[in-house]
Amino acid sequence: MSDQALQLRYLTDGDSVNVDDAALLLGAFLGEERDVVLSAGLQFPTSLALAGRACYSPDILTFGSADNLVDLEARVEIRFAKRLVGFAGQRWFEMDLLMTQERELPNELFAGIRWELQ
Repeated sequence: MSDQALQLRYLTDGDSVNVDDAALLLGAFLGEERDVVLSAGLQFPTSLALAGRACYSPDILTFGSADNLVDLEARVEIRFAKRLVGFAGQRWFEMDLLMTQERELPNELFAGIRWELQ
């Protein structure tokens, strides 16, 4: 990591999206190479959370044989215990190749368990 990055996080209640008793989390990250990452989450007091992530790299910043790159993820999380979280969701990954080809990589469903150390 470098010292030339910017990250913003915003936390508010769910009233701004008409959801009672929830927390809304919004985030943005701008990296040294001008990578852009956007994230959003909606957490309920029932240990249930909806989360999303979006990454975009325009053609001027994407190297190699790719031009535009888009990586999107949406998932549901549920807390089973203080440090144990289960999750499931879907990931969409797409990029444009040079020579004006568009390549859509496999859309994936995923599921897993995360153990938190804190």
